[in-house]
Order: sequence, then C-alpha cells, then structure tokens
Amino acid sequence: MIKDIFEFEKKWEINEMQNNNEEIKTECEAFDKNKLLTHEVRAEADIMMINSLINNWKEIEGITGGAIYINNKIVAYTIADFTMRDTIVVHSERGDRDYKGSYQAINRLFLENNKRDGYKFVNREQDVGDLGLRKAKLSYNPVKFVEKYSGFCTGK
Repeated sequence: MIKDIFEFEKKWEINEMQNNNEEIKTECEAFDKNKLLTHEVRAEADIMMINSLINNWKEIEGITGGAIYINNKIVAYTIADFTMRDTIVVHSERGDRDYKGSYQAINRLFLENNKRDGYKFVNREQDVGDLGLRKAKLSYNPVKFVEKYSGFCTGK
C-alpha cells in the first residue's frame, strides 16, 4: 500500500488537493457518473448512499470531502464526517483506477489535511464484500470490529 502511494506521487503531479469546497460535491457526482459509464460497476445501494450524501451535503452535520486533481481533472475523492468527538467516519472513497495508487493517496492526503480536534480513530465503514477493500482495511490494524446484524420483515 505504501509503495502504491509513493509510485502515485512520483508518477503524477498533484496540482491540487481540495477539502470541503462546494464544487467538490458536483465534481464527485460527475466523476461517479463517468466511472459508471466506463468500467466500474457498483452495488445500487452504494450508488444511492453516495447520491444521498452529495444531494444532502448542506444538511448533514459535520460532512466534509476531499479531492485530488491532476491536470485539473478529479482522479480521487472521499466523503467523510467529523460528527463523533474522536473519530472520522469515512463514508466513501473513489479513485480512478487508471491512476494507480489513487485510492491510497486520497486516503492518506485527506487524513493528513484534516488533522484536527485530536481524532484518534478512523471508521472506514463497510467493505461491502469487496476483498481488495477488506484487505486494505485490515492492513490498518483495526483496534475494533463492530458486530453487524441484519433484520428481515416477514410480512406477518
């Protein structure tokens, strides 16, 4: 993972890393639509969650985002919030796979650029069954796993 970040930063000149700019949400939405039209397919629930975050940006307390630009083009973004006292909750990260290391770079740069209020933990949320994401999350040596439960209505 560290190797991917170094390769990314060596190969690409990042001309901007923005945080919580109002333009980010619009560009994130456009980035996602472009990726969906090309080669990345995600679960409908994942797409709905991201759209909900973007569409309700101003109403969600503590929400923030960050994006990496190369040649004035967004190549990675993240959406997170700081609503918990000691924890950053990362809701979504997206990267352009044509820019190897973009996922790792947005992760590192976003956290570096948002060192505030003495957070101790990063909640990376669901891995939605993606083995690559699960492996990446485990590489951070998590201190705790939250038990997950599912409930179903039987209609009775």
